[in-house]
Amino acid sequence: IEKMEKTFNERFERQEKENKKIWQAIKEGFERQEKENQRIWQAIEEMRKSKEEQFKRIWQAIERTNERLDKLILAFEKAEKRNEQTRKQVGVLTDNFGYLLEDRAIRTLPKLLKERYGFEITEPLRRDFIEINGKYIEVNIYGKARKNNDRVFNNTKN
Repeated sequence: IEKMEKTFNERFERQEKENKKIWQAIKEGFERQEKENQRIWQAIEEMRKSKEEQFKRIWQAIERTNERLDKLILAFEKAEKRNEQTRKQVGVLTDNFGYLLEDRAIRTLPKLLKERYGFEITEPLRRDFIEINGKYIEVNIYGKARKNNDRVFNNTKN
């Protein structure tokens, strides 16, 4: 019995030492894993902060772009209004210039038509509306003339 007890105690002590080694290895493994987990979580946190900063920079860039776009839209609207005003002014100038040319043409055409083409104006040239196919059309210079005693109409339309 003593011998058995001694053998049992020796085996128990060896097993206890072996268990301590195993538990020490397990503890070291857990500690390594804990350090690795901390390193991973730290990397994740750094990545999250980096992405958050990137998102903030992107959002700020979007806001700046929107502000610029708003300014461009306002500038475009102002330019569009100025363009509309310019178009109206050019239209008025065009009308005035057209009337000026028509007035000069009305005064100079009779002489020119006679000298170059042999037409003699029988009624003063004028602006008028004439009816064609049931519609009235503005004619800038309207007049009647003769050539070799034949009656001729001179119609120059808008």
